[in-house]
Amino acid sequence: MPPVDTTSMDMDAMNMTAEQMAAYSSASSGMSGGVLVVQIAFYILLAYSLFTLAKKLGEQYAWMAWVPVLNIVLMFRMAKMSLWWIIGIFVPLFNIYVYAKALHNGISKRTGHGGWWTVGLLFLGFIFLPITAFQYKPDMTTTPAAPSAQ
Repeated sequence: MPPVDTTSMDMDAMNMTAEQMAAYSSASSGMSGGVLVVQIAFYILLAYSLFTLAKKLGEQYAWMAWVPVLNIVLMFRMAKMSLWWIIGIFVPLFNIYVYAKALHNGISKRTGHGGWWTVGLLFLGFIFLPITAFQYKPDMTTTPAAPSAQ
């Protein structure tokens, strides 16, 4: 196999002017900056949706929706699952089951949806979670039992 001639590639890089280098670097950083803005927007949308849903479901620590690791703890609290299930998140393939169980018990069942809604939350969560959060109306007709005075 003949050796690769790298001198022409190096010469092209050396012949690049400072303006061309600045334009190249700003174009590439602008693209990654746009991606970062979209990622931040998605994070804010999903965190606000989880926060709103947790408030509607009566969770005491709804603020945990804004903190990256604590939002998973909030989902387990919403699902009434033991926090020991968090260990399951670190086991490959089993983590899918753990996450689906938390979504199903914590969000789908508590908001009156079924298993197909859980599938939607699992695969298209950025669509289904905001829909669930903003369309769910808690049942206010039933009031919690008053504590008995003894």
